[in-house]
Amino acid sequence: MLQLKHVIINCIEYCSAKLIFETILECLGCEQDLPLESLHSKKCDNFNDFLRCLKNLTEEFEGHNEPIYLVFDKAERLRNMENNLLPGLIRLAELTKLNVCVILVTEINFERFLSGTSFVAPTAVRFSEYNQKELVRIMSLDCPPGIDEKVYTSYCQLVISVFYLACRDLHELQHLVCTSNNCL
Repeated sequence: MLQLKHVIINCIEYCSAKLIFETILECLGCEQDLPLESLHSKKCDNFNDFLRCLKNLTEEFEGHNEPIYLVFDKAERLRNMENNLLPGLIRLAELTKLNVCVILVTEINFERFLSGTSFVAPTAVRFSEYNQKELVRIMSLDCPPGIDEKVYTSYCQLVISVFYLACRDLHELQHLVCTSNNCL
């Protein structure tokens, strides 16, 4: 397993820029085993404070120029936060002169992020939709305890065969299987 410095931020759970900034700094500080009082002194009220604290924190790292990966899950939520947050995060490496990679995980096209702003579009990596066999394989991994795996897999296959034309969203299909799971 690769041991890379990284922070995964769920943008639903961390719903404000200040929470995101402080969480990133705290997680990076914990990876370096910095003293707890040092971590709690890293308060950020705005993006400029975050840039300053991030630079200061990385200077304390042993491998000063190691890459840092910031992964923002449900990144579409960033559109509803401060106006400078999303453009600033996309240009974070440029603004800090650090080896930082920002990864935005979203289920919407990046074009919907552009709301009159003029910032450089990031590299987009698109993943194809799951086919029926892949959906069954993934959903079978969530077999509840006490239910035979073959029966559960067959049930998932049945649900997918019925709803695949109308819905191909893994989360919705999993929800459908879980709510009707009492039938098994």
